[in-house]
Amino acid sequence: MRSLILELVLLAIVATPGGGGTLSCGEDRNGPFLPCPVMNPVNGHYYGMGYGRVDGRNFTWHEARDDAETLTFNGMRGYLATVTSPSESEFLKQSLSNYTATWMGASDAAVEGEWRWMTGPEAGQLFWHGDASGEALGFTDWHVGEPNDLGGLSSGEDYATFGHGDMHDGWNDLPNLAYDASWANGYLVEFSPVPEPSTYALLTIGGVALAIYARQRRT
Repeated sequence: MRSLILELVLLAIVATPGGGGTLSCGEDRNGPFLPCPVMNPVNGHYYGMGYGRVDGRNFTWHEARDDAETLTFNGMRGYLATVTSPSESEFLKQSLSNYTATWMGASDAAVEGEWRWMTGPEAGQLFWHGDASGEALGFTDWHVGEPNDLGGLSSGEDYATFGHGDMHDGWNDLPNLAYDASWANGYLVEFSPVPEPSTYALLTIGGVALAIYARQRRT
């Protein structure tokens, strides 16, 4: 038992998130990553714009999500941005004001009308229920008349962009397609100093194992 406990403790101590591409400012990753990620002084998170290409076209939402999660910056893992407060939204509009609408980490693909954050520390959190006349359960900044799932369920407008025409126009819902520069041109990536869920789990295991070991020593 003692050897098992020690093994769990060591595993929790040395475990780190999996590796990904280390992002350098202005690095060309089959397309530019601009600008250099900027820090929001309110939450300490960094944000940037990803402009990769797949077979000569822009990213779909799924491709943008997967690509963002391969990036690291200053030791932090990237993910499609989750915008959860007015101050965060305003910071992004001011800092990245020259860009068109971009993918962010929200979707109602699982259940129509249940908009959840799908990435980052907020993954799984429900923040909006319904269509354009729905109920806010957290911060939202939908463009007037959005989300509207235009064309009905068959069109599958299940993925959110930060911006409608540009980043100042409020959020929009779009299908999981690759758009030209007039729609979702790239993606908004966020880097935050938060351990991945697997790291939390391992740290919890380590804490429990230490408590068991200390109790055995006392008895």
